[in-house]
Amino acid sequence: MERELEDSTRRADAALRDDVDEVRDANVMMAGGVGIGALGAVLAAVGGAVCPVCVVAAPALVGVGAFKRWRAKRRA
Repeated sequence: MERELEDSTRRADAALRDDVDEVRDANVMMAGGVGIGALGAVLAAVGGAVCPVCVVAAPALVGVGAFKRWRAKRRA
């Protein structure tokens, strides 16, 4: 009985670490998206042109990061 409790506790701890890691990854993705968006905005203001990759990558990274964070929080 005690061994089953220890195994259950280990599985719960591992699941919690996985959720924390997924939230951390989501935050990194969202920060990267914001950074790329800021870079694109600065380049547009200074150079008058916007990098096409910045226009696509910034919202994509923010969106995927937000979805991953929502999914991890929903599981927790």
